[in-house]
Formats: sequence, structure tokens, C-alpha cells
Amino acid sequence: MSEEKNVGGRPQKRLKAEQVQEIRTLAAILSKDQIASYFGMTEKTLSAVSERQPEVFTAYRQGKAQAVVKVASALMRAIDEGDMRAIQFFLKTQAGWTEKRYFEINQTETEQSDDRTWTIEVVGTNADGTEYRYSKDEDGKDIVIDHDGKVYPAHVR
Repeated sequence: MSEEKNVGGRPQKRLKAEQVQEIRTLAAILSKDQIASYFGMTEKTLSAVSERQPEVFTAYRQGKAQAVVKVASALMRAIDEGDMRAIQFFLKTQAGWTEKRYFEINQTETEQSDDRTWTIEVVGTNADGTEYRYSKDEDGKDIVIDHDGKVYPAHVR
């Protein structure tokens, strides 16, 4: 980091060319605040340096963009290979898909009376697309029944 005299104030910090290249590399894995700390300055000072040296801002943006391309390419490879989690992630973030929770209400009527019993079963979907159900066991304790029929206490899954 070189410093130039600012008449009547503190010397202005400047980054050397090799430090600007370092920012391009670091931008893939660090936030602006972390990069500033790496260079021994605050994020505010890094922003001021970026204003004086547009190549710093450009290097940061290019580093972030290169990282996004790398990760997105890996995601697309996973999708092409049929990775269901990658497919679901892509559809949720890029195609607006959502996982809806729904309730099934079953009514058992043996006779017409005001004494009706309602069973409410909550059905959900795991990340891999399989369903699970919340229910109660014989003792009235909350349980989860997974897609393969395994039963778990509702608080542990």
C-alpha cells in the first residue's frame, strides 16, 4: 500500500497493482469487510480507495463474478447428472418453485351428531422430495412418520 499526501489531512491509502490482483482472488471467498481487514483497513477506507482507484472496484466485481460462474457451472453439472437437490435448488431459486405445506382433514362420521372426531394430519416434503407426516402415537405423543415408514419423536429427526 502506498500513501499519497492529502494536503491538510491524513495520507490517502492506495493499493499497489499486485494488491489489486489479490483483491480479485480474495473477492471469490471474502466479503468487502473481510478484504478490508486483510489489508489492515476498515471497509469505509476500502470504499474510499475504490473511489480513488476504480481498478480496485473492478477487480472486486470481477472476482465475485468469476466465483459465481464457477459455482453456477458446478450446479449445472450436478443438474445434468440428475442430482435431485441441485434440481430442486435451481427450480426454487430460478423458476419460482416452492414447497407448499398442506393439511388433510379427514372426518369420520358413524352417525349424525354434534360429537364429531376430526383428525388433522400435517404432511411435509423433505429436501429430496419424499414426504413425511406429523401424527400422534397411541400415548398421544407427537411423532413423525417418514416416507419409508420409520417413526421418530417429533422433536428429533
